[in-house]
Amino acid sequence: MPASLTTHFAEPVPAGFVASRMLGDTLAFDWATTSAGPMEGWSPALRTMARTILGASAPMSMLIGRDGLLVYNDTVSDVFGELYRGSIGKPVTEVLAEAAGFYREVIDTCLCGNALSYRDQPIKLRRNGTLETAWFDLEFSPIRDEFGIPCGVLLLSFETTERVRAIRDRRRADERLSLAISASGLIGIWDLELATGTCTGDKDFARLYGVGPEEIARGIHTDMLMTAIHPEDRHIVNEAILSAPHATQEVRCQYRVFAADGKMRWVMASGRPVRDSDGIASHMIGILVDVTEQMETAAALADSEFRFDTLTDTLPQIIWSATAEGVHDYFSKRWFEFTGIPEAEAVNTENWISLLHPHDNARVLEVWRDCLQSGDVYDIEYRFLHKSGEYRWLRVMALPQRDPKGRLKRWFGTATDIHESKLAVDERELIARELNHRIKNIFSIVGGMIGLSLRGRPDMKDFADELRGRLLALNDAHDFIRPGDHARTAQRVSHSFQQLVRRLLRPYDDEKGQRISIEGPDARIDAGAATPLALVFHELATNSAKYGALSTPSGGIAVRFSRAADRVGVEWVERGVNLTGATPEHAGFGTRLLTLSVEAQLGGKFSRHWDPDGVRVEIEFPLGVLDRTV
Repeated sequence: MPASLTTHFAEPVPAGFVASRMLGDTLAFDWATTSAGPMEGWSPALRTMARTILGASAPMSMLIGRDGLLVYNDTVSDVFGELYRGSIGKPVTEVLAEAAGFYREVIDTCLCGNALSYRDQPIKLRRNGTLETAWFDLEFSPIRDEFGIPCGVLLLSFETTERVRAIRDRRRADERLSLAISASGLIGIWDLELATGTCTGDKDFARLYGVGPEEIARGIHTDMLMTAIHPEDRHIVNEAILSAPHATQEVRCQYRVFAADGKMRWVMASGRPVRDSDGIASHMIGILVDVTEQMETAAALADSEFRFDTLTDTLPQIIWSATAEGVHDYFSKRWFEFTGIPEAEAVNTENWISLLHPHDNARVLEVWRDCLQSGDVYDIEYRFLHKSGEYRWLRVMALPQRDPKGRLKRWFGTATDIHESKLAVDERELIARELNHRIKNIFSIVGGMIGLSLRGRPDMKDFADELRGRLLALNDAHDFIRPGDHARTAQRVSHSFQQLVRRLLRPYDDEKGQRISIEGPDARIDAGAATPLALVFHELATNSAKYGALSTPSGGIAVRFSRAADRVGVEWVERGVNLTGATPEHAGFGTRLLTLSVEAQLGGKFSRHWDPDGVRVEIEFPLGVLDRTV
C-alpha cells in the first residue's frame, strides 16, 4: 500500500515517491486559495474520501462544497483525457461549462442529502485529437462530515459507450430487418407436418387465412386452409406438398388467396424440407410472401406491351426506338415486312445502316449524329433497301424523350414509305418544268408576233407597246413565282406580295431607289394570284409613267400595305404632279382591266381618287384569295 495512504493525508509524501499522478497533483495544489481551504482543515470525511478516491482503480471523483471543487483519480484522468486535464481544485461548472446547469442541480440535490443516478449520459470527449461522444452511467452520492451534514459529492462514472453503441446497432439492424421484411412483403412463417398434413404458423399467417392465432398455434389441417385458396390454384399447392418429401432444394409455389378482408392476394410460399437422421423428410418449414403488387405490375406491363404492340403493328408506318446514344432497340412488325429481315436479327444497329442507299449514307449518318448531340427533332428523307431489291424513299422522323432534368433518355420514331408520292412529285415537277418552258416560249412568240404586226401598222404602235408591256408584266410574274427549276411545285408555295411589287416597279424607279417607296406589313401570295396582281401594278405604273407622278422628274409613288384579320389593303398614292384637269368622264381600257383583275378575278375592291396634287388608288383583297397554300 502506498505510504501516502497510510499517513495523515495533509502530511508531505516521502521524498521521491508519488503513488499516482493525481495524488501528486492534489497534494501540490494550493487549496488555501479555494473555498475548501487548506487540506489540513478539511473534515475527516473529506480527507478519508479523498484518500479512497485517489487510491482506487475505479473511476471516482469528488466535488467539494457548493462550488464542486474537483478531486479525481488516475482512472478518471485516463478516461476523460483532455477534458479534465489541469482541473484539480477547479469548480466542475467551470471545467464542464456546457453542463454547468446540470451540475449545479446535482450539487444542490446531493448537499440536501439526496443521491442521484443517471444512465447512458452522453458526454463530449476529445480523444486522440478527435472530438467524439461517449456515454456514461453516473452515480452521485452525498459525502457527510462527522456531524452528518453533506459537505461534498461522490461521483462514480462508468463508461457505457460500447453497450450504447451495441444497443443502437442492434436497434438499427432490427429496423433494417423490419424494413426489409416489410419491403419483401413477408406475411408469415409456417411449419407443415408432412405425415399428417397439419400446419402451424404465426399470427400473420393465420390472419391471411382467416384463422385464429390459438387455432393455428395448435395446428390446422391443410384441407381447411385450401378453402381460402383460389380454386384454379389448389392443384398447384397440392402438387408442391406432394413433391416436398422428395425435394433436394427449396420448394416454391405461387398462388392466389382470398384473404380474410375479402381481397384476393397473390402469395409466394417458399419452404425447405427438414429431414431426420435417416434422411426422411418429416417437416417443411417456410415463409409466405405477398407478391400481389409485383403480379399486378407484371400484368399491367404485359397488357401495356400487348396494346403497344397491337397499335404499332396496326399502323402503316415502321415504328422504332433507340437509346440516347443512338442504339436501335425496337422495330415494329412493319420493319420485318419492309426489309425481309428475320425478327431474330431485328435489334442490330448495323442492319439499318447497311440498308441505306450509297448516295444517302453519309448525309443520313451526319444528320443522325447531329441530332444525337443536339437533341433536335430528327426529320429526313432518304432511300432504303426494300426486300424486293429496289430502293424506296422513306420519310423518317423521331422525337427525343427527356427526363425531368432535361437529359436525353430515348428516341421514338417512325418511318413512312413515301416512294409513290415522291415519284408523283417528281413527275409533276417534270411536267411543271416543261410547262414553264412552253409558257416562256409562248411569251416570246406572242411578243414576236406583235413586233411583226407592227411593221405593217405603224399607227398601232402605242397599242402594241401597251400590249407588249402587259405581256412583259405577265412574264415577270411568271419568273417571280418560278425563278427556275426546283424540287417543289410552284403552285404549292407562297411568295412575298411586296417582293413581286418591287420587281414590277424596279424599272420605273431612279438609280437611288427613292422615287418609289413600299411600306407596311407584307402578305403572302400564291401562283394563282400573282398573274392578275402583276397586271394591276403594271397598269398602275404604266399610267403613272404616261400621265402621273412618274411622268415628271419630281414625282414619286408611295405604296402602303395594311392588314386586317381577313383582308389586305394597298393604297397607291402619287404625289408631285399637278392634276388641274377634270376627272375622266368614262373609264378607259386600263381602268376596266384594273377593275376586272381586282374585282372579278381576286374578289377585291378597287377605287381611284383624283386629288389636286396626284392620284390615289385604294385596293382591298380577301386574304384567303391571295394565298391558297395555307
